[in-house]
Amino acid sequence: MKQSCEKFDKKPRKILTTVFSVAFWLLLWQMISMLTKYGVFLASPTDVIKALCRQVVTPDFWGTVLRSLSHILSGFGLAMVVGCLLAVLCSKSVFLKTFFSPVIRLVRTVPVVSFVILALILLPSGMLSVLISFLMAMPVFYENMSGALESLDPGLDEMADIYGVKRPRRFRYLYLPQIYPGFERAAVLSLGFAWKAGTTAEVISSGTGSIGGMLYQAKIYLDTPELFAWTLTVILCSIVTEKLLRLLLKAIYRLILKMKK
Repeated sequence: MKQSCEKFDKKPRKILTTVFSVAFWLLLWQMISMLTKYGVFLASPTDVIKALCRQVVTPDFWGTVLRSLSHILSGFGLAMVVGCLLAVLCSKSVFLKTFFSPVIRLVRTVPVVSFVILALILLPSGMLSVLISFLMAMPVFYENMSGALESLDPGLDEMADIYGVKRPRRFRYLYLPQIYPGFERAAVLSLGFAWKAGTTAEVISSGTGSIGGMLYQAKIYLDTPELFAWTLTVILCSIVTEKLLRLLLKAIYRLILKMKK
């Protein structure tokens, strides 16, 4: 009871702290923008909100967001499948782990710009964000899942053999609770990387009809309010998709645990 009361008391404090922090940084941003003579260097928060409101009411805005969203989430989903599958295979074979280690290290360390420039030669600009999102997210899944699989308690498996626990039940009640935290952490972290890398790829490729393409156009025309508005759009998309991803993963996790068979 005492712990629940303390938790309840902390919520208003957290909300007030968040509101204060946001208000402080917005006020500081507004003051700095007022000190600059021209809005071309630093648009004020009010100008950015006005630009975003102008965009939101247009169909082209939502088409642009959905196009970038589909490309980035496609690369993220592919990275999830490949990264997790590769981690499982490498956990079973030392040869495969050694064989794929240079590739994972290369993908993890090579700058995004290098991949984008190389991929522009081979792929159309529309598919570039899919590839770059995949390349940035896949190593995160692989490394987190590899760590989770290596930390599994072998004693639980031996106990399951003694009591004759079948594989599906082992997965649900022994493996999944140990693996899930690392998987959720990898998913949330890699989704942020996918948004940043995918948008960067769109900017460099000047892809039309994408968020990155709109950022590039705003930069060309020195339209700072539009530039900040599209940047804010990326941030909001990243936050919303992260929240939805957490809810989806937790719902699937609970559903699997409640399955009877």
